[in-house]
Amino acid sequence: QLGERFYEAEANADVRAIVIAGAGKAFVAGADVQFFVDQIRAEALNEIQVFTEHGQKVFRDIEKCEKRVVCAMDGLALGGGAELALACHAIVATHRSSMGFPETGIGIYPGLGGTQRLTRRLGLGLARFYIYTGAFIGARDLEKLCLATEVVPVEEFEGALARALENSSKQTALALDGLD
Repeated sequence: QLGERFYEAEANADVRAIVIAGAGKAFVAGADVQFFVDQIRAEALNEIQVFTEHGQKVFRDIEKCEKRVVCAMDGLALGGGAELALACHAIVATHRSSMGFPETGIGIYPGLGGTQRLTRRLGLGLARFYIYTGAFIGARDLEKLCLATEVVPVEEFEGALARALENSSKQTALALDGLD
């Protein structure tokens, strides 16, 4: 659904910026890890490859989008959710946000571009640490490491999003939120 909605927004001439937000307690809790485990057990690695290739294309298109794409992170961004956030042009996070790659704990690597994007932002050493250990990056560190454009209390979230969209504030922004 994310890809479909993103491409709709990207193609809409009235939309000048796109906000990607989660619904519930997480920004995006990542892909269904059980899907990967099941495919590995069934020796259906081609299914994983198809899923990964599609996800890589969507995230690459988000990253290269000519319209401003802002991640509205309120809560957890895990695995594919962290990779999605890193593909956005800006990340606005609340104090209750954190990011991590817990999939490495079961032998799965961040396959949607997260290894490259995190390395570009943090350098090889820190990127390796966070990816290899699966350690969470809390809100305070998201800000200190400059992964987030801005980290604010929940009650200031909308204002921070408006600042992140400032380049396109006089035009329409479309929020992609509440996707399954």
